[in-house]
Amino acid sequence: MNLLKARGVYIYIDIILGLPGDDLGTVRGTVDWLVERGFEDHARYNILTVSPDTELFRRREEFGLVAQPEPPYRVLRTATMGFEEIAAAIDHCD
Repeated sequence: MNLLKARGVYIYIDIILGLPGDDLGTVRGTVDWLVERGFEDHARYNILTVSPDTELFRRREEFGLVAQPEPPYRVLRTATMGFEEIAAAIDHCD
C-alpha cells in the first residue's frame, strides 16, 4: 500500500463491520492498524448486509446473524457482536 501511495495511486480500503467471527476487538485492531500506517483517510466503513437469496443469508443461523428484515438488510447482531458492540465499532470507525 505504501508503494502505491508513494506513486500517487489513491487507495480505497473497505472495512465491513459485522462479519462472522469479528468482534469489537478485531474491529479496533483493524482501525488501529490503519491509523498506525496513516491510511485512516483511505478507509470506508460499511455494515455487513445479509441480502436474501445469498449464501450468507442461507447460513445466517449458522453464523448467528440477525439482520434488518427490509432493505438495506444491515446486520444488527452476530454470534460475536451484539447490537451495542456493533454501535461501538461504528463509533470507533468515525
